[in-house]
This record gives sequence, C-alpha cells and structure tokens, in this order.
Amino acid sequence: MVNILTGFLSVGFNEAILEPHVRQLGLTPSVVGLLFIASGGIYAVGTPVWGYVYDKIFDSYLTMSTSSIVCAASFILLGPAPFLPLETTLWLVIIAQVLLGLGAGGKVGFNHSLRVTVFRGFPDEIPTLTIVSGLFNCTLALGGFIGPFIGGTLLDHMGYENGTMVLLGIEMAVLVITIIHSLWTIITRFCGRSEELKPILSNGSLRS
Repeated sequence: MVNILTGFLSVGFNEAILEPHVRQLGLTPSVVGLLFIASGGIYAVGTPVWGYVYDKIFDSYLTMSTSSIVCAASFILLGPAPFLPLETTLWLVIIAQVLLGLGAGGKVGFNHSLRVTVFRGFPDEIPTLTIVSGLFNCTLALGGFIGPFIGGTLLDHMGYENGTMVLLGIEMAVLVITIIHSLWTIITRFCGRSEELKPILSNGSLRS
C-alpha cells in the first residue's frame, strides 16, 4: 500500500506543478500537453508489462524496488536536482516524464498485493479479493489526492527544484522500507522452513 500510495502521489505531484515549471521553456500549449502524454502514455503501456512481470515472479519486491529507483531517477532529472550541473531543457523533461510513467506503473501491483495476502493465510475467496481491492483503490485515490496538494505547497515554499528533492527523499525512504521488508520476508521464510525440518531431523529421517 505504501508503494501504491507514493506511486500515485508522484503522479499527482507531477500533474499539478509540471506546467508552471516548463513555462521558462516558452512551449506552446500543444507541446505542454504532449509532455503529460509522455508520462501518462508510458504508464498506460507499461502497466500491462509490469503486471506480466508480477505474475511471473512470486517474490516481486525486487520489481517494486526497481520501480522506486526509476521514480527516484525521474525526480533527479525533473528538477533537475540542485547538485547536478544541468539546465532545464525540453529533452531532459521528456526523459524524466518517461521514467516517471514507467516507475509509477511498476509500483502499482494489485496482483502482488492479492498474492501476498493469500500467502499470509487469508482465504483465496471473494471476500479477500474485495478487501484487497478496496484497500488498493482507497490508497490509489489517497495518493492522487495528496500529490497535487503537496506539489502546490512545495512549489510555493521551496520552489520546483527543491520540491522534487522532497519527493526524491520520500521515494528513497520507500525503497529502503521495501528492501528491509523483502529481507525480513526472506529471513522469516527461511526460519519457517528450518522449524519444519526439526521434527524430521529429530526422527532421524534425514540422517545418512
């Protein structure tokens, strides 16, 4: 849910304050509209691909971590980051928009959410699907609601470049949380298998 929340928070942030940022480039309204299509189009095309990857990989925390890294890269270029010796250009904004759409699409893994919920012992039935779907859509909508608000607030008080650094910090925090959770899952699963082997070892079944 944290990954889904930040995925749509990033999208809402971008939609709210991208246009004021690119005014300095003197673009026509048609070109500005195409910039939004760059992120939205990549998101629409990339989401089925991400879904296929999630279906094929059970432990898909690596996929989530990769998506967070892609989103973080987009925020570094979108400003661009104050620590980079780069100026805002049209092509830099386009590349950042493509990365944002690609990363946000990978963070929204409904099938991963459902699979992990069932794996943790919940019944694979309609009520479970309903609860997961409700949480999914609630978190998605919350991220879309918070994103523009945070974007406008950061733009007013910090400026665009520093504001994107706040989103970068949030994304890096989510990446760390995802990695820790993934490692914890691996450790607990390994320990669980070790506990299952203890009765067998005590009976001498695995002794040579």
